[in-house]
Amino acid sequence: PPPPRCPAAVQQAIAFIEANFRVTPSIAEIARSVHLSSQHLGRLFRMSTGVSPHRYLTSVRLRLAKALLQRQDLTIKEAAFGAGFNDELYFTRVFHRIEGITPTAYRHAISSMDGAIDLSPPQARPRRARGRASYLPSATEIRPIKGPFFTIPPAGRADRP
Repeated sequence: PPPPRCPAAVQQAIAFIEANFRVTPSIAEIARSVHLSSQHLGRLFRMSTGVSPHRYLTSVRLRLAKALLQRQDLTIKEAAFGAGFNDELYFTRVFHRIEGITPTAYRHAISSMDGAIDLSPPQARPRRARGRASYLPSATEIRPIKGPFFTIPPAGRADRP
């Protein structure tokens, strides 16, 4: 849902994204749907929501993907396509970058517990990578995933609590 006091154009853009996220709308298509230029929509969207339209589109897709990954009858590829991603490898990279865990590890963590799980991504510090900022965590910044009844340590750190 859009934040309170959000401009009408941004609310319409959010509604457009949520209705069309499976067909990969471009920023230009979203902007056309609300009668703004791409640059103006991007600026207004970021000022109102704190994220870019593309980032919001990705978060909508990942929200659905996480729900689909809880279904054991679907493969990772089917969950990716069902959430609007056209490529399983790209889905896995985006999921891991945003969630801090691979889709397969997420599925295993969800299926092995009875209650809620904290799968929030680790706190990352900005790093320079190929001339642009990267917000991927370093190996020392990855925290164990803690659920109500267990802890899943990050790969290669099983000996630490």
